[in-house]
Amino acid sequence: MTTAFTRPAQQAPLSGLPGDNTRPSVLVSAPSRLHFGLLSIGDSLPVNYGGAGLMLAQPQTVVEVASSDRLQVDIRRTAGVSPLILDPSSRLLPLVQTWHRSFGRAAGVEEAFVEELPLSICIHESPPVHMGLGAGTQLALSVGAALCRHFGLELPGPQELAVGMGRGRRSAIGSHGFFRGGFMIDCGLASSERFSELAMQLAFPDDWPVLLILPQLPHGSHAEEERTAFADATGVVEVRECLERIRNELLVPALLARDHPGFAVALHDYNTLSGRQYSAVQPGQFHSPAVGRIVAAVLEAGCPGVIQSSWGPGVAVILPDHSAAVELHARLACESLPALEGAGFILTSADNEGARVVCGLTTTGQRG
Repeated sequence: MTTAFTRPAQQAPLSGLPGDNTRPSVLVSAPSRLHFGLLSIGDSLPVNYGGAGLMLAQPQTVVEVASSDRLQVDIRRTAGVSPLILDPSSRLLPLVQTWHRSFGRAAGVEEAFVEELPLSICIHESPPVHMGLGAGTQLALSVGAALCRHFGLELPGPQELAVGMGRGRRSAIGSHGFFRGGFMIDCGLASSERFSELAMQLAFPDDWPVLLILPQLPHGSHAEEERTAFADATGVVEVRECLERIRNELLVPALLARDHPGFAVALHDYNTLSGRQYSAVQPGQFHSPAVGRIVAAVLEAGCPGVIQSSWGPGVAVILPDHSAAVELHARLACESLPALEGAGFILTSADNEGARVVCGLTTTGQRG
């Protein structure tokens, strides 16, 4: 069982990439994302998807772009990089190509030279992929933002950057969160819409820590498996209405009142009901029975604010204070629960600001 108790920190520019001084290096550090659950799935309702989520200070996605004599992609192989990212080319080259199709003309980059861009791109830090932390979206947006700034473009807004980088097809929580941070609600999509508007963004209490539990279990649904699941799904009006009531009448008022007990119970109820919509592609409301047992252990420890984020298998617990988080971790570390064997723990907090874009040694405007 590994433990990484981390605290938020300002990210300083990193160095050590090959390149020259033709253009300044650009560094982007982005928060992770929790998704508390969609309001409805599939395309059967007038408005689908929509939901709520939270951006986290750790783990971060940190990407650096610098000038080079040829296109080079790499991963800084430290403890900060997800061990699941083994081949940088498979992760980064498609993102460069996507950026080029969407923004290359505006950046003055000739189409014929897309494979010969004079760039060095390095992932310095990354969350575990397919764990429910939004790693794919944050990497795509970080690469897109870094390339835009490297080539002298203004940073696009949430919709332009997300759509341009191929993200936000269903949920826009991670895309808005990249720019804004905090607790967010997105509206959902009508059949004619491509990107969900942000309905609400609230600062989240800094003194409500979040304990992430990252079990060594098969990945949550993603890519083609995820697309198939949504294509086959049928939204239920009554479920969506119930989730909206929990969110609007319990979850948000408790957050505004800084009522942790009320928020924790409403959050778990919301997450559990949302998860039941996926029973056709997963066993019940959670990724697996193993995740269900982790959630049950947290509830038995007297901590109701526990959720599975997105497709899982990552679990998050929002706690009232630091001592409660340390106590919960100590208790789980002593649990003889197979689902926790080899699990990682990260103690973090909300990120209320969004991504940080640094050009050379000078921040290029506000965060995000």
